[in-house]
Amino acid sequence: MGIKEGWYDGGSVAFAVILVIVVTAISDYRESLQFQNLNEEKRNIHLEVVRGGRRVEVSIYDIVVGDVIPLNIGDQVPADGVLISGRSLAIDESNMTGESKIFHKDGKDPFLMSGCKVADGHGSMLVRFFPFYYFAFLRILLNALISHYREDLHFMR
Repeated sequence: MGIKEGWYDGGSVAFAVILVIVVTAISDYRESLQFQNLNEEKRNIHLEVVRGGRRVEVSIYDIVVGDVIPLNIGDQVPADGVLISGRSLAIDESNMTGESKIFHKDGKDPFLMSGCKVADGHGSMLVRFFPFYYFAFLRILLNALISHYREDLHFMR
């Protein structure tokens, strides 16, 4: 068996290895896309807000300043706001402050931060600031600055 007939064995092994690599890569890519879609769906929380005097169900991404959001035990505070009514409302701000202390919210300390959890009680909050708008504003501002100073930046290279 010489080189003319022996290349079949080497070519077959190389083809099998390349085929396995391609199939595995495609499978991993599809799996990562499914995981990404599932993760986005998990983050898209729907909640009930009072908007214009009526209760409506909206996505967390559609909350606007001025919405009134009811809060119950186990809920995550979806935006920065002010407590407008509540009974024994206790907030776990550990993911914001790093302290494992529970803060009781009332008229003396009515401010609620996005991302905190309701540990006890219930209440309603008025949305005063929404983080997604803040990041959108920063992106618009940064793009405006870059486009304004683009020529200056070009000369700096």
